[in-house]
Amino acid sequence: MVGRHRHRHPWGLPGFLWTLALLIVAAGGSLALVLHPDVGIRYSRATLHFVVAATAVLAGLCVIAATANWWLRR
Repeated sequence: MVGRHRHRHPWGLPGFLWTLALLIVAAGGSLALVLHPDVGIRYSRATLHFVVAATAVLAGLCVIAATANWWLRR
């Protein structure tokens, strides 16, 4: 009987990616809170939107990479 062997990521990669996603969200959220009161200043609103979008994309990529084994079962 052949058992199913799960491939383990080196260096605990999924855990690192979850931590990285959490740090990205914390940093992006903090930066957005700092930029929020300055919405009336020229280009500040665009910068705020960029920070929020970049935070969402980077954290989303980390979460997708961390859950890759779940999405790509072989």
